[in-house]
Amino acid sequence: MKGREELEILISESGEVRVMVKGIKGPSCIKTAENFAGNIGRIKEMTKTSEFYQKEKNGVRLKQSGKRR
Repeated sequence: MKGREELEILISESGEVRVMVKGIKGPSCIKTAENFAGNIGRIKEMTKTSEFYQKEKNGVRLKQSGKRR
């Protein structure tokens, strides 16, 4: 089961929008932020969090047994 993926959106009184991507690891988080930003404006600044540097998990998991046939 996949973990929770979310966008935290903060809008300042001056109208500046900040988006924090949570629960998406690796470069996919940047793609998600860019897709969202494309709908509301342009990206002024981007800061990578520790999740960016974590490996993405594939949807397939292989399990090996110790026996060979």
